[in-house]
Amino acid sequence: MEIARLVLEYLRTLIWPVLLIVVVIAARTRIAELFAKLSGLEASTSGISATFDRSADEAAELTADATRNPVTAPTVDRLVSVRPTSYLAARELGEHLAHGAPVLLDLQDSSEPDSKRLIDFCAGVAFITKGAIERVGSRRFMVYTGPAINDVGSVAPDANPASEPPYPREAQGD
Repeated sequence: MEIARLVLEYLRTLIWPVLLIVVVIAARTRIAELFAKLSGLEASTSGISATFDRSADEAAELTADATRNPVTAPTVDRLVSVRPTSYLAARELGEHLAHGAPVLLDLQDSSEPDSKRLIDFCAGVAFITKGAIERVGSRRFMVYTGPAINDVGSVAPDANPASEPPYPREAQGD
């Protein structure tokens, strides 16, 4: 009887580490993917906090959309490099894109919240103009507009601005 209790105690002691090892081995590819997306890890007395890079996922999704809806490649002679330090640079960025110039967006000097806002802004511009945004490096993105924007920043003739918008018009009151 004493041996049975001793074996039972050993099983209780060893079951959690063994179970943890089995789970880690079974999910090792998913765990590796999570570590690849990890952009920050902070340990304090209250616990551990992890930050994951969602902007990269969003840029990857936009790149996949651009592959499904190909646009003409940007010309390198008009390439503009923008290295913003805050979200206030969105206006400059938008002006370059409105004139049809491809922009190399370097977010090395931007804070994380401003970087996310700028990526969202560029993603919106790329979506509206049927352009694309591609990740070209760590915190670096290539943003370019689609064929709906011509060289002077106005709507191209083939974009057919007289067609009905994809959303319902509001009723006009007299």
